[in-house]
Amino acid sequence: MNQRGRTAFLAMLRQSRLAVGMTQANVAQRLGVRQSYVSRVESGERRIDVVELYAWLEAIDGDWVTFMLALGHSLEQQGVQGFPEV
Repeated sequence: MNQRGRTAFLAMLRQSRLAVGMTQANVAQRLGVRQSYVSRVESGERRIDVVELYAWLEAIDGDWVTFMLALGHSLEQQGVQGFPEV
C-alpha cells in the first residue's frame, strides 16, 4: 500500500475509535496492551496485521465489514490501488 493508502487507513482507524468516544487508554485496556502501543499504531510508527486489526475493531465494538467497506471506498476515492499493474 502506498503512503496515501496508509494515511487513509490510519485516519480511519483513529476516527473509528473517536466515533465511539474511546480514548487510546480505553482501547489499550480492552486489548491488554499499553497505551503507547495504541499511539504507535495510530501514528503509523507500528504496523498491525489483519488479526490485530480484527482485535482492534472488536475492542471498539466496530464492525469488520463496515470498516473494510469504508476503507475500500476511501481508497477508491483517492485513486489508491493495492498493487501496481504489471
